[in-house]
Amino acid sequence: MRSFTTAEIRNFTPEQKRLAKKYNRYITRRRSFIEHIFGSLKGRFKILNSLPGDNYEQQWRMISALLVLHNLLQGWGDAVGDMDDWEGDEKEGGVFDGDTAEDREEREENSRSRGDEASERQQGVALRWKLAEYIDQIS
Repeated sequence: MRSFTTAEIRNFTPEQKRLAKKYNRYITRRRSFIEHIFGSLKGRFKILNSLPGDNYEQQWRMISALLVLHNLLQGWGDAVGDMDDWEGDEKEGGVFDGDTAEDREEREENSRSRGDEASERQQGVALRWKLAEYIDQIS
């Protein structure tokens, strides 16, 4: 999910602006929290820095298994920062150790070729509005 942009908000009604800004604050807080979690996971499990292949179901299974393992280790008092080779959060800008320009180009090409972008954009906007209304109701 992405936030509403300033350009989008500029054209909204006052009520839509209020909802969109509230939604943006809500999503930004959650996104930051999730990014910190993934940074910690990438520090603990190096394989997350370069997941193999384009099989997304397999990647999600791997991530889910590592999340369970991470939670078990935390429950047993195994602190990530105590590991000798722990390097902290992921590298800046999504570039990983050993990453080549070809690797980055291939990832970008794969993300561009995943379906009709206009239709996905419309679905994303509709979903953001539903979430904005829900967030307004619960807070």
